[in-house]
Amino acid sequence: HRIDFVVPPGTSSAVTGTTYPLVINNNGVVMRTTVVIVPARPDIFNVENITAPGGRARVFNVTNRVHTPEPFTVTTRRIRPFGRTATILRVYLTGVATSLTSNTTVRIGTRATTGIVVTRNAELFDTGVYYIDFALPPDLEGSGNQPIIVTVTIDGVAFSSRFDDTASFVRIL
Repeated sequence: HRIDFVVPPGTSSAVTGTTYPLVINNNGVVMRTTVVIVPARPDIFNVENITAPGGRARVFNVTNRVHTPEPFTVTTRRIRPFGRTATILRVYLTGVATSLTSNTTVRIGTRATTGIVVTRNAELFDTGVYYIDFALPPDLEGSGNQPIIVTVTIDGVAFSSRFDDTASFVRIL
């Protein structure tokens, strides 16, 4: 009833979408169709390690060597060098191979972070699974349970993970 596949790296696509032929051979039954590929289609993994609506987002505090799950605070006591610093969170997602710090926005609740706050380009974690690190801004303190949305903008077109009503959530103390 469903087929999940990973688009091969380097497959080009236009912002409006590029149509490719798709052939599925299921034990000799051949189905021919097309698939439209766009440059980005982010979707956040939840704690069950699937991309699905709702639930808790797969996000970890990676400020220190030992990564910790939610709830998060906006500052973390760093072990080396010692002291308080902005919390760096890592979100796991798919569909962001073209994500750079300059074209990626992470929104928690109504607060969007861009540019220098996203601390690294999307890094490949596993086949089709990427992660993005970003710093929590101080004004998120006490915001509680909030939806997390990742948007990648390419040539002026924004590709977002989900709408707020189907997004995964993260808790900020």
